[in-house]
Amino acid sequence: MKLLNKIKNENAIEFQVLIEKSEWEKKHNEAFEKVAKKTASKLKIPGFRPGKVPVEEAKKHVNEIEVFETTTNDLVPQALTFLEQDESFTSDNSETVDTPSIDILDFKDGELTLKIVYDLYPVATIDSYNDLVLTPIVNEAFDHEVNAEIEHALSSKSQRRVKDENELIEKGDEVRFDFKGMIDNVPFQGGSAKDHLLTIGSNQFIPGFEDQMIGLKVGEQKNLEVKFPDDYHATDLAGRSAVFEVLIKEITSVKPQELNDEFAKSFNLPNVNTVQELKDYIHNQIVLAKQERNSERAWLEIAQQLLAKAKVTPIPQSLIDREVSTLKQQVISQLSQYKIDLKQYLEFSKKSESQFQEDLVKQAKETIALALLVDDIAENQKIVVSDDEVKERIAEMAKLYQGEEEAIIERLSQNPDAVKEFLLHKKVVNYLIDLNKNNQPKDTASTLSKQEDKPKVAKAKTSNTKKVASKK
Repeated sequence: MKLLNKIKNENAIEFQVLIEKSEWEKKHNEAFEKVAKKTASKLKIPGFRPGKVPVEEAKKHVNEIEVFETTTNDLVPQALTFLEQDESFTSDNSETVDTPSIDILDFKDGELTLKIVYDLYPVATIDSYNDLVLTPIVNEAFDHEVNAEIEHALSSKSQRRVKDENELIEKGDEVRFDFKGMIDNVPFQGGSAKDHLLTIGSNQFIPGFEDQMIGLKVGEQKNLEVKFPDDYHATDLAGRSAVFEVLIKEITSVKPQELNDEFAKSFNLPNVNTVQELKDYIHNQIVLAKQERNSERAWLEIAQQLLAKAKVTPIPQSLIDREVSTLKQQVISQLSQYKIDLKQYLEFSKKSESQFQEDLVKQAKETIALALLVDDIAENQKIVVSDDEVKERIAEMAKLYQGEEEAIIERLSQNPDAVKEFLLHKKVVNYLIDLNKNNQPKDTASTLSKQEDKPKVAKAKTSNTKKVASKK
């Protein structure tokens, strides 16, 4: 074999490899014998039983096009091996997409010339990334958020009992009832409901409403006379007297769970044995949830600004096609969780298949470009992920699947690059957030939003990892 030519541009490298006559003839003879045997097994000739035609007889009926294709297909792996060992290939520092395209350039006088084209991995560069504008970030956990989680946890552990028909409503009971409100014997908008649930004493209704329900029992009807507060939000009702007809349908006694150390221990959380330790745990969970949410939001802001500022060389169609395929499968997988297929999704979203495909292509290009930019920033700032960090992350994820830890560790350990890429992305995002945390929009620089992330006292979900495309 000989390398005839090498043509390089910003998108690809083309190699022209000549397979000499002696090599061609050797492979052609082998291919002819192979095709002849295959033909003999299927050939039907009078005087011979099916599949029993002698190979020598079958050679008279061999399809030369099939022999040519078989010869070429057998030579391609050898041509690739030859090329990848050639100095012109190994000395080129360009990153190439792993799978080349291969075409026949010429076949003359028993010599075959192959055109082998490797797409070049695109390059993304950015002049600066210390001037990105970010919405203010608040990762603090507030007392009212912690208390709300405690109340939710207490409620989930409360003892509940449906009362008998002769038992009366008491403060703290949960009541299911119908009501219809009227002013001057005329029903008003929003004043009626069926099977409404109300905890007596929660003060969800206007003053006097819940107090008048105390002492009623299932099946009992009563007209409750109340007056809307003068500062009521609906101005057409503010200050007016009203009558609510109520019908009691079900009364549930709720015995509140006491907030004590035994309650804290009941969640079987690590290092949580007291009420204060439970509050500390919830506090940390809220902070972690806010960090995760704010990091994701900040990345969306960062990503759009990076894309606007970056310079990206043309992205090979092979990479785009691969990423589109990955994104499409992700959409289909997510839809399947809701028992929806792609056709139904397109109908719901009022999109044609071509519009959906265009969206995927746009998203694929952005995903690839952002992955390249993350790598570029990581390289410039010497941000790396160690093997120990990968192992630690895998162990953390495995802990979330009690009883399946070993299987999870084994599965994730088979693809450590995906975990490493996830961690590298996270490190770069955190670096960019820290670098630009003081670059706030002018209209929001003095406004810090109090985010109400409310993680339950349970396992936290983990983020998925995804690799854009492999590099050679």
